[in-house]
Amino acid sequence: MIPKSAISHVRTVMSVTAKMLPLAVGISLLANLYFGWSALKYRSHPPTAAPSASSLPLSPFLAMKDRGKPTFVSYQSLSTPTVLYFVAPNCSRCNSAAPAVRDLAKTFAGQYQFIGISQSRDDLRLLQREYPFPVYSVDASDIKSYKIDGLPSLLVIAPPGVIKQRWTGAYGLASPQVLHNWLSAVGDANGT
Repeated sequence: MIPKSAISHVRTVMSVTAKMLPLAVGISLLANLYFGWSALKYRSHPPTAAPSASSLPLSPFLAMKDRGKPTFVSYQSLSTPTVLYFVAPNCSRCNSAAPAVRDLAKTFAGQYQFIGISQSRDDLRLLQREYPFPVYSVDASDIKSYKIDGLPSLLVIAPPGVIKQRWTGAYGLASPQVLHNWLSAVGDANGT
């Protein structure tokens, strides 16, 4: 025989559970909606044209090498376009894109200057060993004008410092030929 107190306890738990279940389901749905919308922010964006060439040139910014030695990154004195590659050491999509970016840097070595940018000093030496171009650490406030909305990102910058093209997201999943065609088309459009 089951004691009356146990039956009373079970009824109380079931009553509370029945009242709390809709609340738990509602919270779960809200959390899924929130994280689903947040994930859209980090999805891959197809290549897009950047602001028109009449926009103001980007200012030089201070970047740090692995030993904390500062250097300025500027585009005014360059005769070739620059490809800025925004990357993070703990970004899985950046890691999957690394082989395609290394291939691009080797293929277009004479046509573009490649520079890697990380907002983290952690593992900067590792990033510098991984890519055949310089990788620097920068403060996020120094690159606000670049409007980076996800990692990894590639920006093509014309010599006076004007952003010509951007590609954000998991392009490492695209075939290397797609990236080659994209960068070649940007170069053809800019006369490089």
